[in-house]
Amino acid sequence: MQADASTKTDQPQHAIVFVVDGLSPAFLGPYGNTWVESPAFNELAAQSVLIEHAISDSPQPPSMGWGAYRGFWNGEHALRDGRPIPKQLLDECRRRQVQTSLVTDQPEFAKSCESIPFDEVHTLPAVESPARAADISETRFAQLISQVIQTVESLDPHAPSCTWVHAASLNEIWDAPLDLVEELRSEEDPDADSSALPPSGSLTEQEDPDIVWARSVNYAAQVRVIDACLDVFFSAAASWPTWDEATLFALTATHGYPLGEHLTVGPIGAWPHTPLIHVPMLVRFPQQKHASIRLQAITQPDLLFATLAQWFELGLSTTDGKGAADLLGGDGAKRMVAVSSTAEAIAVRTPAWLGIEPVSEEALFQLFAKPGDRFDVNEVAKRCPVAVKLLRDELQAYRTAIAGGDVSGLPPLDESLIVWRD
Repeated sequence: MQADASTKTDQPQHAIVFVVDGLSPAFLGPYGNTWVESPAFNELAAQSVLIEHAISDSPQPPSMGWGAYRGFWNGEHALRDGRPIPKQLLDECRRRQVQTSLVTDQPEFAKSCESIPFDEVHTLPAVESPARAADISETRFAQLISQVIQTVESLDPHAPSCTWVHAASLNEIWDAPLDLVEELRSEEDPDADSSALPPSGSLTEQEDPDIVWARSVNYAAQVRVIDACLDVFFSAAASWPTWDEATLFALTATHGYPLGEHLTVGPIGAWPHTPLIHVPMLVRFPQQKHASIRLQAITQPDLLFATLAQWFELGLSTTDGKGAADLLGGDGAKRMVAVSSTAEAIAVRTPAWLGIEPVSEEALFQLFAKPGDRFDVNEVAKRCPVAVKLLRDELQAYRTAIAGGDVSGLPPLDESLIVWRD
C-alpha cells in the first residue's frame, strides 16, 4: 500500500481512519455475508484494497489498555505492552506539520489520549441511560458521523491532515431502532430485545439456537445502522475537493464481537477465537487506485501504521521491518503469521491453521484447520499432533522475536503450516 507515484498528487495529503470497536467482518457483505444488507460497505470495498485476514493482536477494548493501538500508532505488536504510550505516528505527524484530529464517542478513550499530540479532540458526551433510538439519525453512531463531518469540513484543505475516528458504541450501546430489528426477524423468532445494552458474559452450556439467532439479529441491526451512517459520511465526502484526489480512507477494528460462539458473548473474557480476533480492514486510495483488490495475506494492526507512515512519507518502520507496500508489491507471502493474545490464551494464525495455547495449564491446546473452518467449529488437536508442535514452536519463536522488537529474522514457515493437508 505504498503511496507511490501513481497515487501521489500535487495537493497536500489527507487521511481519515475509522476504528470501529466490535465490528465483525462476518456481518459485512464484502466478507461474504448474504443476509445483512451493507450497501455502503459494499461500495467501499469496490473502491478499496480489502484485507481478507486482518487479525487483531490484542482484542481487548482500548479502555482496558492500549492493545491494538500499539500497532496502529507505534507499529509494534501488542505483546510488547508495558512500553511507553503509543504515539510515534502522531508525534511524527506533528513534526511534519500534519493537522491531527481525534473524534470519538467514548470519553474514557479521549481521556486516555490526553498525552497524545492531537491538534484537536472532539468527544461525544457520555450516555447515562442507553435507550433505543426512534430513528437511525438519532443513534450514537449517527451523532459520531455528524461530528466527524463537521471536523473534516473545518480543516484547512491546503494543509495535510489526519483525522482519527474511534467508535466504541458497539461495545457500549445497541440503539438501533426496533423497526430495523423487526425487518430482520421472522414470525418464528423470539421477540426483539428492547434493551439498548449490549449482551456480554460467559455461558456454561450451549444456548438455544433461537436465542443465539435473536442476538445475531440485534447485532445485525447495529451493523445496518453503521452502514447507513457511513453512507451519509461518503455522500458528504463526495463534495470535498480533496476526497477523490488526495484523501486516503481506512476502516478497521480492534476486535470482533463474539455472539455466543465458544460460550462467550462480547469481547470481555473471550478466548482468541476467530469471532473475536478477525477484523475488517479496508483501505481506499485517492482516484480509486488499487480498487477492488482482495489481499489474502495475514496482517495485523501495524499494517495500518505502515500505510499511514508511507502515505505521509514519515520515514517510520514497523516491528517486522516491512511496510504495507510488500502486500501490493506481490510480497504478501512474507506476511503469513499473526499472534493474538488475551488474558485467557494466546493464538497463532498461519494460512493453514489457528492454534490456541491457553494460559491455564489445566486447559488443552486447541487447533482449527484454515481457511475452511471459518468460525473454529471443529477442534482437531488430537488428530494433528505434528501441526500442534510446529505451531507451538512458531509461537515461542515469534514471542521471543517480538520481545526483541524485530521479527524480520524469523525463518520461513514450515510448508505444512502454509498449505493444509488432511
